[in-house]
Amino acid sequence: MRTRYFLLLLAILTAVSPAMAQRKKAPPAAKVAEPQRGRLDGLDDFISGAMKDWKVPGLAITVVQDGKVVLLKGYGYRDVSKQLPVTPNTLFCIASMTKSFVVTELGTLVDEGKLDWDKPVYDYLPDFRMYDPVVTERLTTRDLVTHRSGLPRHDLTWYSNADITRKEMVERLRYLQPSKDLRQTFQYNNLMFMTAGYLGGVIHGATWEEAVRQRVLLPLGMTNTNFSVLDSQKSADFAQYRSMCRARWDRRAKSTQPRKISATISPSSLARASMATSRFYRRTTPYRCSRRKW
Repeated sequence: MRTRYFLLLLAILTAVSPAMAQRKKAPPAAKVAEPQRGRLDGLDDFISGAMKDWKVPGLAITVVQDGKVVLLKGYGYRDVSKQLPVTPNTLFCIASMTKSFVVTELGTLVDEGKLDWDKPVYDYLPDFRMYDPVVTERLTTRDLVTHRSGLPRHDLTWYSNADITRKEMVERLRYLQPSKDLRQTFQYNNLMFMTAGYLGGVIHGATWEEAVRQRVLLPLGMTNTNFSVLDSQKSADFAQYRSMCRARWDRRAKSTQPRKISATISPSSLARASMATSRFYRRTTPYRCSRRKW
């Protein structure tokens, strides 16, 4: 059978310096299989060279071959100033890879018959409205997670707005004008994924974070994964942010506190995960939520 490599959640980070608190219980160590001879030869040198070229302080990587972990390793530093190395248990912000958790949680609802990808969102959220009444009646969950709603990014509606709730943000979608017709083109949109996450939480009967925790993380043993900067900083092994200098990562830059981003947008970008636990996620990614093409 043809050998397949799945590169899981290549997390690259730059980094901060808050105090570290008590260490949480580390996830179980992965059993690393022996890769076929020569398959990973030179990978360490390649990664080291890429880190130098892109000025990346540290990263972690998992390679899965035929269902077995053949590489689980950290490179560089999670804290440059203290020379603390990245380990397989280091928590990284995985940014928009968080969106895969949204779709996976929704997929579990589809499997249980609680959600249909192709029914209007309006059927599940009676107060849901888009700018165009026709789009309100037609927009489906599948449209939300495939970036084809017709809505441009409108990211300033949530960026650095720490006070607005997810429910309030969904209610304000009706005031945001589209730039394309529904399903006319692909337009990357964090707000639609936030809405998808909110929908999943409502159907589950809890917040999106709790829904993902119960439906995805706990069943997979991903107990070290969280959705909060503060929760990450309570761990003794988390990667820290570094400031941006001249539009590039600068190793000389001082450590800095992470940007204050509203938890409202959490379903789109705020998950924190380590390679040691993210290896379990290969069982569900990509989630087989439909036998038909998207």
